[in-house]
Amino acid sequence: MKNRNEKSSIETIYANYLKEKRELEYLISHCMEEYEELKNHIIYEKNSYNELRIFSPRQNMRSEEEIIKESKEKCNELSEKINSYKRKLMEIEDNIRVIEQVKEKIDIQSGIEVLSMNENDRKRIARDLHDSTIQNLVYLIHKVEFASKFIEQDPIRAKLELSTITKNLKDIIQDVRELVYDLHPMNFEDLGFESTLTNFFDNLSHASDIEIFYEINMQCDQYDEIILITLFRIIQECCCNAIKHSKGKNIHVVMKEEKNVLLLIIQDDGTGFLEADLSDEKEKHFGLKILKERVSFLSGTCLLDSTKNGVTVRIEIPIIR
Repeated sequence: MKNRNEKSSIETIYANYLKEKRELEYLISHCMEEYEELKNHIIYEKNSYNELRIFSPRQNMRSEEEIIKESKEKCNELSEKINSYKRKLMEIEDNIRVIEQVKEKIDIQSGIEVLSMNENDRKRIARDLHDSTIQNLVYLIHKVEFASKFIEQDPIRAKLELSTITKNLKDIIQDVRELVYDLHPMNFEDLGFESTLTNFFDNLSHASDIEIFYEINMQCDQYDEIILITLFRIIQECCCNAIKHSKGKNIHVVMKEEKNVLLLIIQDDGTGFLEADLSDEKEKHFGLKILKERVSFLSGTCLLDSTKNGVTVRIEIPIIR
């Protein structure tokens, strides 16, 4: 989040410096043209003055001298102005070079954040596969080997074991399907954001004892797909965190547009948590870290309010269509 805000601020300063640089370059160019015109004018006046010295009265000569003197003064003023503009331009160019170096560092850091987030997702998937799917498959291998010993001696027991194995395999297939769905909701392109979200809420309610109430009031088709998928991930993360840790009975989700901001509020009626707990590295807060990273990638803000009556997550994201 900090890097996002810094980048936005630096981009604004950088754009202002570039604008000022263009303005100064125009002023220098304009002054140089005027300076060259004056120099040519002085040369012309000097030639005229030399002719007047021979053929014209003194009064006309004094008038010509005054014109030449005035032109020279204007030339000097323009020269000072040009030098002042050039000094200012050099300062701005130095500032631009410094900002470009800072921008490069922030871009690198932002890239590291993206890589870190992807790596964390991979770790989570690998952990889920290892802790559930792989261990269950290893267990079933032992069950198959065990059942094979009874095929001839006790066919009925062998059939019961194989029936249990079949049921376990179906559970594993369902777990893998859910994992694939977590990686990418397959019906997102077909059904759209609202239907995918509704299905997610329905499935979550059926799979747990928690009741989910939701209100979606936004023009979903006006948003880029990657933004909608990221919003889906954010809601997914918040709801799953509430089910795992809140011990609550209800989750309320509100998503609506307010002026130039997309407002997302997710509230549960669970036990809440201590603010000090957010600073530790406990496994249970890993999801909150990912949540904040996802919000930061959308240049949004995320506020957590925890009380003994539950947790409220308030997310504001600038609307970009």
